Amino acid sequence: MKFCLFIFATLFLASSTTNARPAWTETGHAKCPTPSSSVPFSRLFNNIEDYLLTPNAVEQSRAVKHGYESDGLVARALRTKELSTVPLYHVLVGKTHANFYTTRKHERDVALRGGARNNVDLGIAAYVFPKRLCGGKPLYRLLNRSTGEYFYTTDEGERKFAVSDQGYDAPEIAGFVLKQ
Repeated sequence: MKFCLFIFATLFLASSTTNARPAWTETGHAKCPTPSSSVPFSRLFNNIEDYLLTPNAVEQSRAVKHGYESDGLVARALRTKELSTVPLYHVLVGKTHANFYTTRKHERDVALRGGARNNVDLGIAAYVFPKRLCGGKPLYRLLNRSTGEYFYTTDEGERKFAVSDQGYDAPEIAGFVLKQ
């Protein structure tokens, strides 16, 4: 199991990034990327009720080979740091193999200290907005306390259903992403 976790973490960290710089538009007080500079931010699901988010087609393909299935496009995100964006940190929770995402470095650090030191820092999943900028929408993070799994969505209907019928707690906002 630890070897599988190591392989998955290694594959994630080895995935390549795009160096293309997006074109920018001015929106209010924020400089915003044009829609063409963003990439699809996909959600994948596996049979242990684990959700993975990725803007990386290579990582998505590798995850599918390891038992994940596409669960659709959540939104759009940036692969590189740009004005007005912050990192969306990715931590693999060792005990439950849940994927945890946050824009808050302190929250990431707390997650890394938890889990009897079995939690793994998988780096930066994408770059998103720290608040509602550039027409961004909330990326909700919901926790099912009985399973320890996280669920991520930008869809208000999914969010409400997960809370009312699936045992997830009221959501927190992990960051703000671009609309699909």
